[in-house]
Amino acid sequence: MNKMRWLGAGAVAGSLLFAACDSGNASNSSNDKAGDKVAGEKVYNTKGCNGCHSTDGSQRTGPSFKGIWGTEVELEGGKKVKVDQAYVTRSIKEPGTDVVKGFSPVMPTLQVSDQEIADVSAFIESKKS
Repeated sequence: MNKMRWLGAGAVAGSLLFAACDSGNASNSSNDKAGDKVAGEKVYNTKGCNGCHSTDGSQRTGPSFKGIWGTEVELEGGKKVKVDQAYVTRSIKEPGTDVVKGFSPVMPTLQVSDQEIADVSAFIESKKS
């Protein structure tokens, strides 16, 4: 069972990262929070995000965080969205809703706070160059 939990956590991201405690009710409250990139890196490493999302551009189960912040990505179905804190929040709280084209909707629902989402957003933003 523990192995399966880690496999699920590794499948994180989707389309960018994580899902929150209240996965059925995605509010944008974390959009108003300031994130800390150092704390965000800790979330990235401890919640399993690093199993699916690289920071060096290498291909994994989910999109790499390298250079993605602030860009427009195409989703399955053709819709395009800007990768910002609102998108990261939605991707975490509602995994499978906005899946980046070419990736499978495998991101699990994780228990993370709005502050952790803000922190991981700051971490992703720090990888924009």
